[in-house]
Amino acid sequence: MGIVPGQIYPGDVPAELSILFLIVKTVLSVTKVDTLVVIERAVFRHRTANVMLVADAYRGKYIWQSLYDFIFVLSNTPIKNQVVKISENEISAGLNASLVIFLGHNGLMDFQFEEYPPLEKEKVKDCIVLCSKSRQYFSPIIKKYNANTVLLTEQLMYPGAMVLEAAIEGWIKGENKEMIRIRAAESYAKNQGISVKSAKGIFSKL
Repeated sequence: MGIVPGQIYPGDVPAELSILFLIVKTVLSVTKVDTLVVIERAVFRHRTANVMLVADAYRGKYIWQSLYDFIFVLSNTPIKNQVVKISENEISAGLNASLVIFLGHNGLMDFQFEEYPPLEKEKVKDCIVLCSKSRQYFSPIIKKYNANTVLLTEQLMYPGAMVLEAAIEGWIKGENKEMIRIRAAESYAKNQGISVKSAKGIFSKL
């Protein structure tokens, strides 16, 4: 899968992988997974739309695993612990995902994988990658798996959850990529205290 020196990612600061399949204002459950790789899993349901979000927080030193899981989901390959139980129901958060999201540090700036999983089936997934310079590093992978890019970045940036929330709201409403880009820029500008014009330059014009 790949190896990354542990000293680069000390402690347990999560590199987050969010697998979105059906989003999110009300917390349904937060599970302290506390495994070797994943610290916590949270499941959310949107207040009005029939949409749910499953977010896994990975231990920082296992960022390579979060990236590999992201790639596996894009390729429609089953991953470990992808089945989520909600009450009496079970949902496959990986294979049934409509939107797949990586949010965190861009580990591909530090290492590359030697092998990638094959595309298992032609189920097109939407994807968002919120990390520094994601278009430069992730576009070849996204193209390989025929995924539909919703939001990428051009520059170094802070991958705050407020940007993800803004982008997902636009995605739920069926907005086009430029409208979602503007939503992300407005959210980022407010958080960072910069102009919307400057913030727009952070997000790729797709």
